[in-house]
Amino acid sequence: MSSFGSSTIANGASSGNIFANQSNFGNFLGESQLNGNNQTNFKAASVFNNDNNNINTGSPEKNANTKKTQKQTNKSYQNGKSTSTTSKQISNLQVFKESDIVATGALFEQPERLGFNHRRPTEVRSIPKYFLTQPKLLYTPEFVQNPWDQENQNKLTLMEAENGGRDYQGLYEDMQKLREIERTKMEELGLVDAENVAKDLTEAISFSGSCLDMCPVFERVRRQLENNVKALEKDPISNKISRERAVKAFSRPAAGQPPPLPSDVRPPHVLSQTLNYLVDNILQQLPEAHSFIWDRTRSIRQDFTYQNNFGPEAVDCNERIVRIHLLSLHIMAGSDVEYSQQQELEQFNKALQTLMEIYQDVRNNGGKSPNEAEFRAYHLLSHVRDPDLERQIQKLPDEVYNDKLVQLALRFRKITTQNNVVERGVTNLVGALNLYTEFFRLVYSEETPFLMACLLETHFNEIRFYALKAISRSFHTKTKPYAIQRLQQVLGFDSVQKLQKFLGYYDIDIINVNGEVLVDLFNKEKLETTYKLNSFHEKAKYSPPYSTQLDDKVKGLDWKHFVNSGRPNTGVAFNSQPPTVEITSKPQQSGFVNLSSFKKPETVNTFDSTSLQSQPQPQPQPQPQPQAQSQSFQIPNNAPHKNIFNFKSEISSAPGSIKPSNVNSISSATEPAKPVFSFPSNENTSKSNLKSNVQNSQQPVQSFNKPVPNFPSPTESNLNKVPLTAPSSLSFGFTQPQKEKEKEKVKPLEQPDTKVSIPAPVRTSLSVVPEKVKLTQSKMFPLALQQVFEQILQDTIKSELQVVLSKLLSKYHNELERKKVIHSLGSELYDAFLREVMYECVLEARAAQFYDSHLKKRKMKVIIRNSKKAVNKLREKKMKMYELKSVTFEKLKKNKRRLSISSFESNSSFSKRKRHDSFDVSVISEKQHEVHELWSPINLSEFLKNCSENLKLKIYQNNLDLKFLLIVENWRTSYAKWLNSKLGLKANMTSSVLENSISNDKINLLITSMPNKEQLNESFFANTAFILFECGLTISSVTSIQEKLQADGKILKKIISLIDKYSRYKVSIIISFWDVSGSSITSSEVADLLHLTQYSSVSNLKSLVLCDMTTKNGNINTILSQAFNKVSLEFNGELSSTGSKREYNETKLKSSQTQQHKLQKLNHSIRNHKILNIDNSNYNSSIIEESTPSASPKRKKVDDNRANTSLSQLQDLTAEIRRKYKK
Repeated sequence: MSSFGSSTIANGASSGNIFANQSNFGNFLGESQLNGNNQTNFKAASVFNNDNNNINTGSPEKNANTKKTQKQTNKSYQNGKSTSTTSKQISNLQVFKESDIVATGALFEQPERLGFNHRRPTEVRSIPKYFLTQPKLLYTPEFVQNPWDQENQNKLTLMEAENGGRDYQGLYEDMQKLREIERTKMEELGLVDAENVAKDLTEAISFSGSCLDMCPVFERVRRQLENNVKALEKDPISNKISRERAVKAFSRPAAGQPPPLPSDVRPPHVLSQTLNYLVDNILQQLPEAHSFIWDRTRSIRQDFTYQNNFGPEAVDCNERIVRIHLLSLHIMAGSDVEYSQQQELEQFNKALQTLMEIYQDVRNNGGKSPNEAEFRAYHLLSHVRDPDLERQIQKLPDEVYNDKLVQLALRFRKITTQNNVVERGVTNLVGALNLYTEFFRLVYSEETPFLMACLLETHFNEIRFYALKAISRSFHTKTKPYAIQRLQQVLGFDSVQKLQKFLGYYDIDIINVNGEVLVDLFNKEKLETTYKLNSFHEKAKYSPPYSTQLDDKVKGLDWKHFVNSGRPNTGVAFNSQPPTVEITSKPQQSGFVNLSSFKKPETVNTFDSTSLQSQPQPQPQPQPQPQAQSQSFQIPNNAPHKNIFNFKSEISSAPGSIKPSNVNSISSATEPAKPVFSFPSNENTSKSNLKSNVQNSQQPVQSFNKPVPNFPSPTESNLNKVPLTAPSSLSFGFTQPQKEKEKEKVKPLEQPDTKVSIPAPVRTSLSVVPEKVKLTQSKMFPLALQQVFEQILQDTIKSELQVVLSKLLSKYHNELERKKVIHSLGSELYDAFLREVMYECVLEARAAQFYDSHLKKRKMKVIIRNSKKAVNKLREKKMKMYELKSVTFEKLKKNKRRLSISSFESNSSFSKRKRHDSFDVSVISEKQHEVHELWSPINLSEFLKNCSENLKLKIYQNNLDLKFLLIVENWRTSYAKWLNSKLGLKANMTSSVLENSISNDKINLLITSMPNKEQLNESFFANTAFILFECGLTISSVTSIQEKLQADGKILKKIISLIDKYSRYKVSIIISFWDVSGSSITSSEVADLLHLTQYSSVSNLKSLVLCDMTTKNGNINTILSQAFNKVSLEFNGELSSTGSKREYNETKLKSSQTQQHKLQKLNHSIRNHKILNIDNSNYNSSIIEESTPSASPKRKKVDDNRANTSLSQLQDLTAEIRRKYKK
């Protein structure tokens, strides 16, 4: 046996695959070595490395290395584990060239005579079904929606939109009919299991959801029909369920319920988006939205379970859901909204348990979860009474176990151990610390994060209960009662009132001794009879605790910050993937053997949503190349899970669900041509279906391409370990070149006969066994030795470079990380110190300013109050004197000259001056002064005074009622708000306008904005005398300034036409132009775009003022004030043509009424002079003359000039007094 090995196997620098002479081993070992069990090829390498004349005849170091390699290979093969051949082991075997094989020939013509036997293939036993498990999907496959399903969902959505909420009953019935069709189609496509059909795990499909909305359309219609829609899901306008707001509700699985359709289940990326919506929009509405969030997060976890998806999205969503539950436990405990803490903890523990299982599966496949330590800590604290968790946590890697959160959780578990617990399933430990005071101190400290504190808060009642129990039994019964303030500090209560309620719930007495509140906790009699301090579950649970001290940990952050905390679950690398099982349900009728066993493990590089797939879908078998004539073999199902040949396969993305039967649908038409040689058939060959992997088309497979093998180049890196086996199991395979990218096809294994159909190659027959020749004497030995040396040197350099480069890269990354941490900490500390100093300085400055300003205000208020009292007294005194002296017009005229209201003016000006001086004394910065001047209102009294200077009213005319109309496009802009501040406008809720009114002795002015269309009538524009028109505000970037001005010009034209038609006075228009877009357009261009020149011919237009508010050197406050001043000085109350007509008609009507009055008076006087009244008149006259001793005094003739002068003086005086008083 040793001579055979030494003469046929030699060292050589191979490229990763070992080949032997087909003629030698075909004739010597028989064709059984080339049968279907050739998966064990290359295992004989270490067997033939004996001590005679093979490669171990070299140096002792090489022999030691070879023995070490043989030991490792034997150990790995005996344990049944899959091995991967390294380049160093493969380099120990020699590869012969074709010329060497032809020249050498076979050693023996008939090896059977020398005692060699044919190897009989053993039938492979299939894996039992009860050993098959459905692996978890640790990554997210690419989402590809079925076209029919996509079209069907679009149709349902269109039906919902067209219905518009008019008839939900009819829409629901129509959708039910369509769902029956959809279920039938999905079953045909293999995307969903058939209802009420028994199946086992081998026939299971990979289910994947396809709903792209947060809530399926059928559920929206059903819940709207059932009136099961939450307020948060309704459209505020239509009060119907909204597609953008609705979220799928949790549906409890029930017996007899059909499997969910893909359109009812959301894929992972949609589930992640749904949770983002809940966190961003609904979470802040806690505690009112708690029941909604609790149900919808449970539905999200249910959809992940439906799809058996535990990829990055599932990890991220479950982690955030756990944080939401922790927040809810704290928030709901402090609210009045009803909720169940037990249900909250139940869902919290379920989500947490799911994370624990995912973390373990990720670790089993060589990956790492970035947030595992945080949730391991939560798991430790949620089961604080379970001692087995401390044993389990020690089995985790060091980076998880040594994490500060895990160590903090272990610290909490240590200090909360108590030995007086009376509960079912709880074993009291010896040496329990029972450090409850330290527990509450540590919880409230900065060391404990907020979410962890929220979880620990759920244990407060239990820890406090057993702490009271320990205290009550630790002190002497004659001890003085315990001080309640001290007990509050020990048990971590926020207030004494909360402690009193807690003690009262357990019937513990609180007494008052000399004004001091004490707890009668050590009374032996009460402890035995009254106090309920035996078991925590003896009474119903106390209300969930809520500690306001935990709110200090929030530090002004919103809830979304805590939920989204943590590192992203991307970039996690796997070393291996668990094998997936996919077994067909029907045998194939083709000539190929049904191979659907374990798939070859995929090499996964990243742990994200696009690069991973647990069950890669088999690609259709390509047509073989006619010239290749190759037959491929795959690894049988009895091979280890790990690939013996260390194949690297690319990850193929496929739709979410494929029928298992499609894997083996290989027709006989695609069978490649037979090779040059063939195996004789054997009726006893096992015809059972063998399970094999569907190899990627780009990976090398074992095949026989030609009678003469094709040797790969020495630089190939796909090397294989050589496991140790017996010589009888020796088999060899040939590697297919990478340029032939074909799928493997498997032929049924057939046991060969003793006859071989391979033609005998050219060989040198040996009738007698030749004398043993040492391997070192071979002609090929120097070449083989050189090749081995080069290969070893390359491997050594490569391995050393990998070690050195990895260390250098690690050191470089660590240094970068250290610098980043130092820089970030330094910047944060600097910013913190700077902010603290600035904050203190600002507070001091504000305090000083606040003190000064309030002191001055208080003093000035006192002065002003006293001044007002003095002025009022003086004013009343002078008014009395004035009333006494103004008896006649003559005295009034003298008094007018003598009596001056300058005293009033001086007093008022004095008070104003004082008030102004007090304002000037206040310390304000120059910038604040500019802002104040910018936003201070315009002096409308001065504006009205200027309008009244050129206005002349007749004596019988009342004050003019004028209107100042403001035309602004949007009052919400900052420009409109500035104008609102300048004019002092206030909202009038009755007429829905902004207005301000001011008046003097001649004019009553109403400043108002444009009302609704219903109020725009003739009477509204009748008294309009002034208009301010705002233009040029390009809100959107789509509209240019030219287009905006052209549109504003049309509006201005309409306004001018209405004014020209209905206004009684000639109108002055102020055009306020804002160049918001910064187009640098000139005023002349603005005038041209607004067509201002064409309004010069309008007779009823008094003036037209264009104010460019965005000039570079201009002040908008000054520009607006100048425009107001100009139109006020030009106003003289001149009537328009419409106003003249109306005045003429009114005068005419008044004159006609006067004439009628005169006529009536004349008729009355004529009636008195009739004959019937003459006697009576004379009679009366005689009576008056007789009764009167002297004649009655006649009426004195009044001087018209004097009367007119006195009247005008009285009017002037009245107007002057009214004006002064109004000031």
